[in-house]
Amino acid sequence: GSFRFIDIFDPGEQQKLVAQVKQTCLQNRDNPNLIGYYWTDLGAWPRESDGRDAVFAELAGRGSNAYLNMVRTQDWKLVHYLDHSDFGELYNLNADPSEIHNLWAQPEYDATKTELLKILREWHLRQSAIDRG
Repeated sequence: GSFRFIDIFDPGEQQKLVAQVKQTCLQNRDNPNLIGYYWTDLGAWPRESDGRDAVFAELAGRGSNAYLNMVRTQDWKLVHYLDHSDFGELYNLNADPSEIHNLWAQPEYDATKTELLKILREWHLRQSAIDRG
């Protein structure tokens, strides 16, 4: 199947996305294994809409010490679990838009993983500087 990006800044598409997120969260509200959803998991991030090279997300688990952050570019998605630096998720979104094949531990993707972790660290440094004012 083909993979297409939608314009998430279109009000009609925003309504569809909000409804989809609400429905998915409602269906899974009692799932103890679910820690959160990213808007980017909907396959609907058009880089050309605002010129960003990447989008970021972070999640701190309520009532636990789980903490993760994510960077997504046009081609890649990396999820980094701060409490488990030896484990993460890395997906080639062109070859695997459904994020089925985690490439994190495969040595041939170490350069990509390193570059995305660098982008994520730089984002955190910028956010820290903003937070300090």
